[in-house]
Amino acid sequence: MVRQIRIKRDTVHLATHHHDDALGAITVTVTTPPGTEDANVVTWGPAGRYTLALPTGTPRESFSRAIDEWLAAIATGQPHELGARYGRHLVAVLDAAERCLASGCTTTPS
Repeated sequence: MVRQIRIKRDTVHLATHHHDDALGAITVTVTTPPGTEDANVVTWGPAGRYTLALPTGTPRESFSRAIDEWLAAIATGQPHELGARYGRHLVAVLDAAERCLASGCTTTPS
């Protein structure tokens, strides 16, 4: 289930309810004052709280890293954990969020 609300200017808050009853929250904006940019991912559950390390570097370095991982998946025959199936699901969630933002609904991604 996805529920999305526009907070202020371009700030959007996305609340998710997963199949295993886990909950998620995402807040995004692109109009932050210079020097206040931040990106972080924190998960928590019965085992406690965990902050994920995010990749750093330039867009070129990120793209190069993605290509290297893609080539490794091809070479080993092991699908990447963020492969096509994950991408399809992510697009469905983003589509549901966009529809909710436009209509104020709560929906389930297809």
